[in-house]
Amino acid sequence: MNPPDTAREHSEASPLANPLPGLSLQPSGPPLSPSAADCPPPPVPRPRHPQRQQVEMHCLVLEYLLEPTHAARAVWEAVEGLNLSAWLNDIHAVEGQPGRDATDPRILVALLYALTHDLLQAIKLRAAVAVS
Repeated sequence: MNPPDTAREHSEASPLANPLPGLSLQPSGPPLSPSAADCPPPPVPRPRHPQRQQVEMHCLVLEYLLEPTHAARAVWEAVEGLNLSAWLNDIHAVEGQPGRDATDPRILVALLYALTHDLLQAIKLRAAVAVS
């Protein structure tokens, strides 16, 4: 009795040797090499750039921006004493209804005063420079 060829027997009996009988596991044809047309373009870098026009948020209290003796405080105090109910009644944006909030008429009057005050100061300064 001849001893069986264990290597051949083992390779034929192994399920990993050829899981699909009749199918060749050897590559056929030339080796596959990707062509330039088949490859996606290389990724483009996406660096962060400085945003020089970016707005920054700061936490501050507007009340603290003006000195206690600033003229704007006197203007606001005077405007708060005015009866602006006619302008307030003309506002259509009301509580509980859709619509954008209206600008407080006191702010508009204070701005109007500040603009006319500055304009009058500029006129006086121009007149003083013209005389000299």
